[in-house]
Amino acid sequence: MRKFVSIVLIALILFTGVAFYTFFQADGYADSYYLKMTKPKQTSMVLGTSKAAQGIQPSELKRAIGKDIFNYAFNIRTSPYGPVYFESIRKKLDSSTTNGVFILTVDPWSLSVYSENALSIAEFREQRTFMAELKDVSSNPNLEYLINHFDGSYYKIFKRNGVAKVEDDGWLHVNLKNDIASVNRRSRHTLNNYKEYLDDLEISAIRIEWLERTMDYLDDFGSVYLVRLPVHPELQKIEDELMPDFKLRLQFLIDKASGYVDLTERSDEFQYTDAVHLTPESGKLVSRLIGEWIVEISEDNSVK
Repeated sequence: MRKFVSIVLIALILFTGVAFYTFFQADGYADSYYLKMTKPKQTSMVLGTSKAAQGIQPSELKRAIGKDIFNYAFNIRTSPYGPVYFESIRKKLDSSTTNGVFILTVDPWSLSVYSENALSIAEFREQRTFMAELKDVSSNPNLEYLINHFDGSYYKIFKRNGVAKVEDDGWLHVNLKNDIASVNRRSRHTLNNYKEYLDDLEISAIRIEWLERTMDYLDDFGSVYLVRLPVHPELQKIEDELMPDFKLRLQFLIDKASGYVDLTERSDEFQYTDAVHLTPESGKLVSRLIGEWIVEISEDNSVK
């Protein structure tokens, strides 16, 4: 019996050692979210869905703004504006911040809900994601995430897939084939998916209210900017169908923000991997534009 217990203890120790070794190897290649949940509390952030996660590069913002900013954007399912995302933002924010920069990207998708659940926050899509359950968003390694929310086999941690990597500043760096055939194929697939969303989604007054609450909360810690990122013209038509009165509905929030810029007016100037997400090259240009725009607004406000 003693021998059996010894064997079990040795096996348990070995298993625990292997598990912890594996967890400590997890990095930006592990998945599209994990590294974001291991970085310390932040003083400045980019917020939104996957358009922002892939499209806004903090390193380029820093060149213009002169300060570190963390990309804490995720995707349409995980981080639409609402109580779940608000609480995660609150946990990630360094409460000692006094002059932060907060870039909140907005589009119809981040303000939408499935029609059958329009009035029930408990049924919002993000309630069934790690974002709703994760209590700790700043530990390294983040055992809570790895044990309860890591998707797929832990073998992925060692595989280090080169297609997508979350950089240390939170930017989701995606490398996809950029030949015309590949881009067109992905774009057709993505646009078809978004057309189907039109039958199921509607704009939510509750989400707009929570966007306002998020802005009001962050306003106590710095400057809040609203940004509408560029998209492929075909996706723009779909977004306009879902929310034809976009600016009118959000005008009261635009008036509260430190600044608002609509880059869909320049969508033709940029390239997209799938009609939704900016290529890394175009993301660099867009990030630089946003940074320079913030500096210009800040200088104008300081003169007044």
